Amino acid sequence: MSDPDYYREKSQQESNTWGKILSDDRRNDVIKTEQQAAHALGLNRHQIHIIPSLEKHALQPEAGLSLACGNGRAERFLMQSGVCKKFHGIDIATEALATAKQAAEKEGLAITYQQADLNDVVLPDQAFDFVVTQNCLHHVLRLEHLAQQIQKSLKPGGTLWISDFIGETQFQFTDKRMEIVNKVLSTLPEKFKADKLNNRKLEKLIRPDPGSLVSPFEAIRSADIMPVFLDYFDVIDKSEYDSILKYICPPGVRQAYNENESSKALFETLMLLDELLINEDVLSPVAGTFLLKAK
Repeated sequence: MSDPDYYREKSQQESNTWGKILSDDRRNDVIKTEQQAAHALGLNRHQIHIIPSLEKHALQPEAGLSLACGNGRAERFLMQSGVCKKFHGIDIATEALATAKQAAEKEGLAITYQQADLNDVVLPDQAFDFVVTQNCLHHVLRLEHLAQQIQKSLKPGGTLWISDFIGETQFQFTDKRMEIVNKVLSTLPEKFKADKLNNRKLEKLIRPDPGSLVSPFEAIRSADIMPVFLDYFDVIDKSEYDSILKYICPPGVRQAYNENESSKALFETLMLLDELLINEDVLSPVAGTFLLKAK
């Protein structure tokens, strides 16, 4: 941020990277199949989810804001499910925004869109009942700025939804996490290591060189997300999960676990191990979902 030219270069690279990824039809088809497999396996059984959490706390927001909205899937789903009468979406990737706008117009949904960088975005005061951030805060460098902007943009009684990677910054994994993940990976049959989403084989979890990830801001301050946001917000509801499962069973291999009773039983064993490692304080969770209210 201190070198404007360098930052603009990396910001544009970020926009180009995610615009290309989110507009990749083959990738989107694989993700859809993997989501269906995850649902069948009950991968998200330990997580809280937006609609049930809102219902649980008798919240009925009308004006929503979707940050890093990408191709607009989240806000379209929420509006079709009766959450909010209107939405505003913000993203840095112009290609993804074009796709989102086209889909919203086709479905006749009251959604507006804006291209902006969340690191310096300025949000209107008390404009929204509900702000949604899904898998985007780990790309934000100026977390304090964004937390302040979200807080002031919420109407009295408004809420913030966070679902994100909260693990080691820039994936600088602890020795213990790498040790356990790699031991488990070494025992798995080959078909459970074929990642169809990224066309790779899951072989070994390693610490990547900081700054060499798929996008310049990947997991840039992921470990700081909740400490920063809890300075501005209080928790209404939360779930924290994933100690090793994210690295053993990422999107791309989940369909293999859904093939038969034996593969499903293996998945259940891995899920139990993942939960035990967190509950016994062996490893910290690397993912979380939170419903928050402004302090």
